[in-house]
Amino acid sequence: MGGASNVCAQKKVRTGLLSLTCGSGLLVIDDLTVGGMISSNAKQSFHCLEESIWAPENENKGVANCTSTFDQDTFKARLSEKCHGKKQCTVDITGLQPSGAEPSCGDEAFIYAQSSCQIPEDTTVLRKIFGLLVGCVGVFVYLFTAIYYDYMKTVQMLKYVDWDVKTISAGDYTVEFDIAAEVFQFWKKYYLDETNQLSENTQFKLYIQTELEKRLTYNVEHQDFEDKPSDGSPYKVKIS
Repeated sequence: MGGASNVCAQKKVRTGLLSLTCGSGLLVIDDLTVGGMISSNAKQSFHCLEESIWAPENENKGVANCTSTFDQDTFKARLSEKCHGKKQCTVDITGLQPSGAEPSCGDEAFIYAQSSCQIPEDTTVLRKIFGLLVGCVGVFVYLFTAIYYDYMKTVQMLKYVDWDVKTISAGDYTVEFDIAAEVFQFWKKYYLDETNQLSENTQFKLYIQTELEKRLTYNVEHQDFEDKPSDGSPYKVKIS
């Protein structure tokens, strides 16, 4: 939430000015602020710390140490005056080497400075409040979305049940079962009426239908989904 960071800048002495800019927060010039000078003979000019200049991998051995003669106090005072508490600033970098200094520490040398960018306390509090607000909104959106999708799922399920009931057909109540040969022979022996105009198949079908209706009516326990007949008789099951 703080958003603190460091800013580092380098500039040739002959340009006369060094600019520092914070991406976020304000410049803070304190004991942690560092600055120095890089010799024009150094192999690299991009450094933010003195230790970096003299690291073995940078191969600057034998190069003049310009920071040792650099006027740190004056440079720090200029930074404090021009930059402290500001988002960006420009500092005069001339006249920071004494006369008679190494030639490589002259106008072609580089001045570097590194400072911290810190978020003011009042801004930090506002950021915390804003972060809390964003978190609360995120939780609300998540809960709303979860509840909404659960609601829609339930509504669609109810609509499906309603549709299924309204579009019911004979196929929903069709049962396939096997009829043993002995049943057919029993019917043929005791129930077939050869004088009847109905065909043998039709008579057998009516026999099976009648038997099923009778057994379902008297032998199967009913669930009381409908009102019982007023005369107290059992539910009558009909098969198409």
